[in-house]
Amino acid sequence: DDVRIYTPGYYLTASSTTGGSISYPGQGMTGPYTLGQIVNISAIASTCYHFVNWTGNTGTIADINASSTTITMNENYPIQANFALNTISEGDGSAGNPYLIQDICALQNMNSNLSAHYGLANDIDASTTSSWNSGAGFIPIGNNSNRFTGSFNGYGHTVTGLFINRSTTDYVGLFGFIYSGGMVSNVSLVNATITGKNYVGGLVGDSLYSSINTSSYIGFVHGSVQCVGG
Repeated sequence: DDVRIYTPGYYLTASSTTGGSISYPGQGMTGPYTLGQIVNISAIASTCYHFVNWTGNTGTIADINASSTTITMNENYPIQANFALNTISEGDGSAGNPYLIQDICALQNMNSNLSAHYGLANDIDASTTSSWNSGAGFIPIGNNSNRFTGSFNGYGHTVTGLFINRSTTDYVGLFGFIYSGGMVSNVSLVNATITGKNYVGGLVGDSLYSSINTSSYIGFVHGSVQCVGG
């Protein structure tokens, strides 16, 4: 009689948190893999996020803190790639020690705290925003429901190439809505393309009980109904 030896196959189930994906071998279940097979695993972060670690059944992962590493398949393994939003590393957000923004990701993340104080540490290249959010671009800082009430001082720096394409959205600009003591000052936007519906501007879509000082805008602004300007 023929003697057949059964070799079990093992499966890897990979998932990810918000902010990235499994680039290899892919999201979900893959396999089967043989006992002891070494499988390459890789995770890639989305724009403005960074890889943190692997969690789950990680006992045979070579380096849980590396986005590209290996796992040895000795059984079925569920694993997860974890990502976190890039944060602003300098300042504490107070008026005397504002958060210092060094790149376009940090500028976008101002939406996480609309009452804090911010400043630009350097000029910002925002040209990558043209590919963000499936072509919709940068998300305006604040809106009619959640208004920006903090301060933003550009310290004479320039933001270049900002792109926003939200033709069905009101309150569109670098800042969607600043309110109640909110202040924007000493910043220049150049080569920007801003598209919204109502209350559309280059620097600010709308403002109330707030101030905009010593700032400028050079670029395209388009709105379809009312209150459209620079």
